[in-house]
Amino acid sequence: MNSKKCPHCASVSVIKKGYQQGIQKWKCKECLQNFQANKKSLPKEEIFCSFVFHKQTFTELSESYHVRHRALQTIFDEYVLEVKIHKPREIYLVVDGTYFGETDTPNAFCLVVFRDEENKEDVWWKFCTVETYEVYKEGKDYLTSLGYTIKGITADGLPLIRNVFRDIKFQMCLVHMERIIIRGTTKFPILEAGKVLLAIASTLHTTNKDELRTRVIKYKEMYWEFLNEKAISVTTGTPWFVHRELLRAFKSLYSLFPFLFTYESDSRISKTSNSLEGHFHHINVRVSVHHGLSLKRKQKLITAILLNSSVTLDEKKEK
Repeated sequence: MNSKKCPHCASVSVIKKGYQQGIQKWKCKECLQNFQANKKSLPKEEIFCSFVFHKQTFTELSESYHVRHRALQTIFDEYVLEVKIHKPREIYLVVDGTYFGETDTPNAFCLVVFRDEENKEDVWWKFCTVETYEVYKEGKDYLTSLGYTIKGITADGLPLIRNVFRDIKFQMCLVHMERIIIRGTTKFPILEAGKVLLAIASTLHTTNKDELRTRVIKYKEMYWEFLNEKAISVTTGTPWFVHRELLRAFKSLYSLFPFLFTYESDSRISKTSNSLEGHFHHINVRVSVHHGLSLKRKQKLITAILLNSSVTLDEKKEK
């Protein structure tokens, strides 16, 4: 026998009438009134944090809180994120972008982040289709308008980034420089010119500007003619560089050399963008747990992580 009683007429002649926001609804057959029994407020912030930071899926949360999947989605959608609090100051930034999804799919997007390397704080970010000069300039102008003084930048070799920050000290990420060279030499080069260039790349983190300049000049003297060897296509008659990738790798090193040792004149500038790359990995791990998220929900999840940098909402409140 049903033990549920109508709160209006005390009748036990009641039936279930579906759910509302995850709570069981009932209807009294005597007085025809609808009501909800044992209604308890859900811990919305706890649910949101569990989803974002503790990698709990909607399915897992549904089982834990005995709430329908749709109700949890509503909680996530309606949860209001904190407003980013800025503290304008002198700042050294690591800037970069990362992509989510295949570029030719409708929900693919790029995330550009400006991160305070010293304090491990995300100070500005933007969701966009692709990295552009305008996106990075928007970030720079916004922070400047708030009163930040950008003293140094660490980034990859993307020319548009250097153009945006051309009036600021720029450090080429040494890890990215090494990767560019390895793309041209491969990890196990066969040619002598490739082996020597790879050996030079391996010293980037331990050498200084003068030593590397000597090695680069000597390398050019020894291998420049070899790198520029051409052959003629037998089908089209068009000349092409025989060692094109190796030549490209050396040209990159040569052109980016002026930006490889900026940190020698200012120790507060980071030599690499490893901090931001690690942060991107942290974000990707949490996003990958939640397959099938809509674009809006995925970007809200990412925004929550960026707002809190490396700590969760509940951990922040305990501080």
